[in-house]
Amino acid sequence: MRFPFLPFYFRFAGYLSFGTGAIWAYFVLVQNYKPDFLNVNIFAIHSSYLDTRVMQMTRTNLADEIACLLMLVGLLMVISAKEKFEEDGNMILRYKSFVYAMMTNTFLLMLSVVFFFGLSFLEVLMITMISQPLLYIIFFEIFKYKKSYIR
Repeated sequence: MRFPFLPFYFRFAGYLSFGTGAIWAYFVLVQNYKPDFLNVNIFAIHSSYLDTRVMQMTRTNLADEIACLLMLVGLLMVISAKEKFEEDGNMILRYKSFVYAMMTNTFLLMLSVVFFFGLSFLEVLMITMISQPLLYIIFFEIFKYKKSYIR
């Protein structure tokens, strides 16, 4: 069974989206830049800031959500884009990369359970959301390089 990969040029769009999201996340999280025009009323299944709301409209700033979505969509495009020269052996490398990324991310998450507490642990959870596909891409590129180096 073949996976329906996106065309190769989606890889560039994915890196652009990820980079834009990472820069946006820096400004939102480090510089605390949250533009007023992104303060909107939005339907939330569950929201817990100063008060807890369930299945209600709530007012929030969407800056951090936009940054996260840009990064996740970008990584998804990179992961699901074809290689320039797609080979049959690449599927095996993709499976192997997925397993290694999953094991590495789970190990890092187990370490964070032991060493991070409170809101710091929630920040680590947000980072692991991005690190899983990022680790997959890193492992895939390493395995692809090793495969081409052995030839």
